[in-house]
Amino acid sequence: DGTASGATVGVGKGMQLLAEIMTGDAVKSWTTDNKNVAVIDSQGWLALMTEGSVTVTLTTVQGAKATYSLKVSAGAVNVNDDGVDQDKAEIRTR
Repeated sequence: DGTASGATVGVGKGMQLLAEIMTGDAVKSWTTDNKNVAVIDSQGWLALMTEGSVTVTLTTVQGAKATYSLKVSAGAVNVNDDGVDQDKAEIRTR
């Protein structure tokens, strides 16, 4: 289980959240708390739709959860592709 907060990301961008999960466990689902701001697919690709804040939740088959919160802005922003250490999770942008 873990919680992390990220940078501000621009509207229209996409990013993939990747989780390193313990052996014997697997990703069950990725969800967002505000589908108007961002949606996420089963591979962890997050599509950023409009300005606002969103929290993404990863749930594993064994019930572990991790959350990642970020802000989406209509203005130009710099996104660092170095990733975020969230129990060895990383983030890639595209």
